[in-house]
This record gives sequence, structure tokens and C-alpha cells, in this order.
Amino acid sequence: MNTPSLVPAADAFPLPATFPVGTRVFDVRRDGAFAERVFRTGERLLVDGAGSVGDPVVLVARGPGRPRLGFVARDGLVGDRGEPCLASRWEVAGRVIGVARPLANGWSVERFDAPDLLGMVATPQAAVAQVPVVQLSLFAA
Repeated sequence: MNTPSLVPAADAFPLPATFPVGTRVFDVRRDGAFAERVFRTGERLLVDGAGSVGDPVVLVARGPGRPRLGFVARDGLVGDRGEPCLASRWEVAGRVIGVARPLANGWSVERFDAPDLLGMVATPQAAVAQVPVVQLSLFAA
């Protein structure tokens, strides 16, 4: 399976108060797998902060290019297919801190509280984080 295709979210997204102010949102435009997790078209990735070594992050191009998933490594950035990404070309938009899935009458928002985000790190022994799920109404004010 290919890696997911991302774009910055075009519209406002009501986040629960448990998410930091300034959380950025990226739409998944094409299904794909990343670090043993499948992301589906229509989901939204929630990102915040700079990311530390081992963190799954969204990388944005300096200049033309689409956002993509990757990791922060000890010696730089690594793309979603394991290739090195030069800091002169790519920058970290933020660490992936959650995902929102569309429902018939709102959104299901899953927050990743552990830095290993559901095992999305380079080490296979990463533990799965238990995360709370909340539902947002489409008509939330």
C-alpha cells in the first residue's frame, strides 16, 4: 500500500479543548499506510509542536510540494518511505497528536497522548497508547 497523501485542511475544524491552541490540521486525500497504521481518505491528522527524535511528524516542503508524513531522526528528518529529507527542503509542521474520523453526524477525535503514537516509531517494541475518543457535533458552536 502507498503512503497517504496529505493537504492542509481548507476549512476550520472545531477541536476539543484537550488539544493545544495552534494545533494544525491536515486532510488525508488518499488512503495509505504509514508506520504500520492505515490512514483513510477523509480523516484529518492533528499536529502540534516540533517533534523529538522518533516522533512521527508531518513534513511540509520549503517551496512547492505537498505535505507528507515522516519521522524525526537523530541526524535529521526521514520521509514516509524511509528516505532522508534535507532540512533545506523540508520542515516539521508538527508531531502527529491525533486523528479525526468523519461520522454521519460529526467527528470521532482520537488523541495520541504517548510520544510513540500507537507504535508509530522506528522501534518495533513500542507500546500501543490507550487514547480517549470523543465525538463532536457538526453543529458545535
